[in-house]
Amino acid sequence: MAIRQLREDQGYLDGYRYDAKAKTLTGRVVVMRTGVLPYEDGKGGFRMELKHPSDFFSSSFLNSIPGKPVTDGHPHANGQPKMLTLEDLPVYSKGIIHDDVRVDEPYVIATVTVIAPTLIQEILDGKKQEVSTGLFTDVVEERGVYGGASATNSGLAAEGLPGSKRTRSTFLTD
Repeated sequence: MAIRQLREDQGYLDGYRYDAKAKTLTGRVVVMRTGVLPYEDGKGGFRMELKHPSDFFSSSFLNSIPGKPVTDGHPHANGQPKMLTLEDLPVYSKGIIHDDVRVDEPYVIATVTVIAPTLIQEILDGKKQEVSTGLFTDVVEERGVYGGASATNSGLAAEGLPGSKRTRSTFLTD
């Protein structure tokens, strides 16, 4: 049985240019990576989960990314992380993801433009260089090995930033 959980994956800003005339910053970002990755287990520890390339490199998933907002942090409600809604966009949106999303295994890469002056300055000052991608995942309790690494749980993309479509795949198991 799948358990829906929010996952926040870390990426990074990989070069940018600031357009002083337009007052925008455009850069290449590593949005996410696939493979066996550590996630908090909710008990103060970590567990390894598989983000299978067939889920995250599919054209339907990649095509769901362009046009999504760039935010400065993740929104919360009642102390819990939540996905963006249309009502949240005026508060959280600081830019946009372009339509040049591509795979550079094991990563998903995209170009973003940031329009918020405060966030632009923090990037220019070197204070913000990491990217955090939030998405809901259906976690399936399966033991397995992928690429030589053991995974106790496997992640299946569900919805959020960047995707809004459920995907399923076959996982290698012991």
